[in-house]
Amino acid sequence: MKYKSYFAEVNYSAEDKVFHGKLIGIKALVNFEGDSVKSLEKAFREAVDDYLDFCEKLGKKPERTCSGNVTLRMEPQEHVQILLAAKKAGMSVNKFIAKAATEKAEHFI
Repeated sequence: MKYKSYFAEVNYSAEDKVFHGKLIGIKALVNFEGDSVKSLEKAFREAVDDYLDFCEKLGKKPERTCSGNVTLRMEPQEHVQILLAAKKAGMSVNKFIAKAATEKAEHFI
């Protein structure tokens, strides 16, 4: 689910017969729930709006879902392989990794 650049993961509790979700990609814990898809979507939008209002009242800048910076650790030999492949492709290592990761992610979204 997406609303105002915030994303959520949703699960269903068969025991409680309710959908429950939380915002992903931020440290703040923002939860919501609903007993139907329609009520879940409404609760999600309200949760995002409440979070933004809360941040504004505190004078705090709301967290962004993603900063655009990713720290990546790998074995030196893997790093060399990527460096050589990026050079051959005429790209920076950063651009090469970003492109490869994005292409792979598209298969899961």
